[in-house]
Amino acid sequence: MAVADFLYSEKGVQFLQNSIGQNNYTPYYSQQNSLQAVRSAIILDSVDGNLSGFGMMNLLPVDERLQGAMDVCNVDASNIQRKTSLLSWYVNTPACIAAYTQVSEAAPAAAPVRGMW
Repeated sequence: MAVADFLYSEKGVQFLQNSIGQNNYTPYYSQQNSLQAVRSAIILDSVDGNLSGFGMMNLLPVDERLQGAMDVCNVDASNIQRKTSLLSWYVNTPACIAAYTQVSEAAPAAAPVRGMW
């Protein structure tokens, strides 16, 4: 649920728009709905708690094509091939989404203080 909440949030939509680019990664027979297709595949793959690049690719609702460079998060920017490749995007995106959706564990509630009487 955290992945879906993130990807539908303003920050999540911006993350997807930045990473897949403007019309860089699109459904093969259409130039529309690339963000929705990628988002749905990520959400479907995350249902079991395990998000992977293969799972994301496998669950795309339609065939997609790459027409430009991707923007891969959390990669050394000096390596332009790794920073913009589709393979790197699929390998690194699950970790980036996991980092964005990580929920910090709440500290356990303190036990009540018992008096000496």
